[in-house]
Amino acid sequence: MKRQFLKNIYKKIRMPLWWYHLVPPIAGVVYAVLYMGHVPVEKIAMDIILFTISIIGTAGFGYWLNDWTDLASDIKAGKPNYTKGLGWQQKSAVLILLFTISWLPWLFLPAHLISLSALILLYFCFFVYSVPPFRFKNRAFLGVLCDIHYGHVLPVVITLSTFVPLWLPQRPVESSVLILLLLLLYLKGFRNIMEHQLSDRKNDRLNNINTFVMSIGPLKAAKLIGFVLVPLELVVIAILLLQWSQELFIAYLLFLALYIFLLYRWGVFRIARRYHYLSFRYVANDFYESFFPLSVLLILCFRNLDYIIILLLHSIFFSKNFKLFKWIAIEIKAIFSAARPQHLIK
Repeated sequence: MKRQFLKNIYKKIRMPLWWYHLVPPIAGVVYAVLYMGHVPVEKIAMDIILFTISIIGTAGFGYWLNDWTDLASDIKAGKPNYTKGLGWQQKSAVLILLFTISWLPWLFLPAHLISLSALILLYFCFFVYSVPPFRFKNRAFLGVLCDIHYGHVLPVVITLSTFVPLWLPQRPVESSVLILLLLLLYLKGFRNIMEHQLSDRKNDRLNNINTFVMSIGPLKAAKLIGFVLVPLELVVIAILLLQWSQELFIAYLLFLALYIFLLYRWGVFRIARRYHYLSFRYVANDFYESFFPLSVLLILCFRNLDYIIILLLHSIFFSKNFKLFKWIAIEIKAIFSAARPQHLIK
């Protein structure tokens, strides 16, 4: 009964949509701060637990508010909406509960002016994006700008402004690294909201919603993602890591080599070049969500075996993000199976 109750909550706040996509890059930033500071494991456990609780409350609040305000359009489009059938008192109670979960950890976390200001601004973006009369999600450029900030830029600002002063009080992050990181976050955010609008364009058309993708056209949007934004992101990642960490830059080169191997095995390079924009859309996301957090943790474990507990917990909570390594294993197995004489293959 208790397990079913937790599953219902997990679904209602749409946790599967954001836990494996929005949280791992934030976790990667936390690990990156640890990487810079050589912080003992025993000093970080409670801070990470409290911060994770705040992330769950904040993301849950944003998605619940969005579902509540999207109810009419979702019903029209035939989309599932977990606020359907609930009265405004019940919806408000869930929103208040998630808000409390989001903010309560900050009674114990170090609350700096930048982190709290960024968190307040993030909530402001939630409201103006979803709630009438603002409803920025229905306005082409404002919707994109709002999503970039609450989904990508502000969470990283909150993370860095919380943990850098806490774990690296004598070693601030270099300004050049911060500038490159901000540029990367804006590129990442712009690409991700365009991908979301691209996949949701039929429902948006049905509800007469003028998103950025609808305003420029789906084909042009897909080509902008595949031929412009993804290559730019990959270049900025390379420059950022080269500026910041030689070890992580080498890890990034390994990631690119493995991805090229996968694309080759999947026959991407044999299709017409004009269709390549369909093949590279998720390369950067696979780096942020899967390879980067894991590579930082592995380097931390080589430095200090105590970090293996963080690696194990990350592997458990984000096990679905290891699909990249599963794909590589499948392709390597296929190569060796094909190389064996047929009479030896059972």
